[in-house]
Amino acid sequence: MPEYEASAADINSAFDSLDLDSVDETTNDEFEPLEDGWYFVKISDFKVKKGEKAPYILWYFKVITIAKVGSSGKDFRGRMAFGMTSLSKEDYPRRLLKQMITSAGVEIEKSRNFSEQLPEFIGARMAIKVAHEKYNNEMRQKVRAFAPIPDDDPIHQKYDEFESGYEELGEDTDFNFGATVQANGKEMF
Repeated sequence: MPEYEASAADINSAFDSLDLDSVDETTNDEFEPLEDGWYFVKISDFKVKKGEKAPYILWYFKVITIAKVGSSGKDFRGRMAFGMTSLSKEDYPRRLLKQMITSAGVEIEKSRNFSEQLPEFIGARMAIKVAHEKYNNEMRQKVRAFAPIPDDDPIHQKYDEFESGYEELGEDTDFNFGATVQANGKEMF
């Protein structure tokens, strides 16, 4: 049975005060998809799910800034992106998982269960490459690659100054330093 942190009276009162008749549920301008490209992100959460071939991890990424050089200029800071890494033995999922672990900078200890180490990923910063692909006749966002952010990149220091939350970042705060992110020894920007 689901747990509720609010009382039934509070829930009913809040719902009764909503004017749902004036809402057009067919519009969704609040959640414009992220554009294809590289983004600086921070891992904010994860869920382990059961997949067809193997368990997988659904990662929740909070966008720190758009990291794509020559971007449209849209501000996606604070938005969420979602990515998945499978624990499948196939080549592509294993490569993507290793890329993610390396990019997060988490040292996996073979003497400990991997599931016990997953919380250590929370707060890790990295770059993700977002792309869109058709799935069941619908365009979906997918994280296609991960890359580490170099330790000496100014984004770390600047973001640390605002660690208390996105809400405190002013409109003029610019994390778009044109930083170089490297993956497999190649510059990504």
